[in-house]
Amino acid sequence: VLRPSVAVVMTDLMRSVMDEAGGTGYGARTRYNFRVAAAGKTGTTNDYRDAWFIGFTPHLVAGVWVGVDDPTHTLARQAGASAALPMWAGFMKDVYTEVKRFRDRRRETFDYPENLVAYHSVCADSHKLATRYCPRQSDEIFLADGIPPINCPLHGVADTPTRRQRRF
Repeated sequence: VLRPSVAVVMTDLMRSVMDEAGGTGYGARTRYNFRVAAAGKTGTTNDYRDAWFIGFTPHLVAGVWVGVDDPTHTLARQAGASAALPMWAGFMKDVYTEVKRFRDRRRETFDYPENLVAYHSVCADSHKLATRYCPRQSDEIFLADGIPPINCPLHGVADTPTRRQRRF
């Protein structure tokens, strides 16, 4: 069983799979137009015999596995993002469109208790806590009691990082 704070951080990490352009689940947003708050993880075996995607929203978890049990065949280099994600996205989109109890909850988001986590700006170059001199920054989630005390050493005078408040 995960501590609630760890579950929040893991959910946020898996949200980036869906919401960031480099994420393996990003196609659910761009190609299949699934716009409900979601998080997930793709998977592919080294020999391309199995591919999967498991994703969840604040209300529903679903997984898709695609594979072959004949060791002489593979999925023709199909990964989880190309073999399983399309089925998952189609299913989830249908559920949130057709099933009333889900359709009415499409705009709900993940609820992150503010006392468990904190958002801080991180320098995109050093991956340390950003100062006001860092030209490229992104907000990252940390356990409230586990914020690394190291400021960016690359950009100008050290400064105290600014805590950011985020609402999901």
